[in-house]
Amino acid sequence: MMTDDACFGVDGPCLENFNFFQATSTTSTPWTNGILGLAPSLSNNPPSVISALHSAKKITEPVVTFWLNNPFGTVASMMTIGGLTEGANKGGYTEHKIINAG
Repeated sequence: MMTDDACFGVDGPCLENFNFFQATSTTSTPWTNGILGLAPSLSNNPPSVISALHSAKKITEPVVTFWLNNPFGTVASMMTIGGLTEGANKGGYTEHKIINAG
């Protein structure tokens, strides 16, 4: 385990002194300098970064949404932490419940 600040973007929410599980080496992704899991919190693990942001009242909802655009689109793909990306959807949203957390 290690402790560090977790910040999202220039003006995004931050958690100070957040506990992370640490990988000391990888072989399949040598081009990365970090991986952050977005899984929900489970009872036998420390809180996820999204749950911790919500508990600290840094985000309004414990939700992460992705808006994926094609590479030729005029708007870049984006990830929104703490809610839905307003105006990025012309249809409805689909929510999937976790049916097996173990």
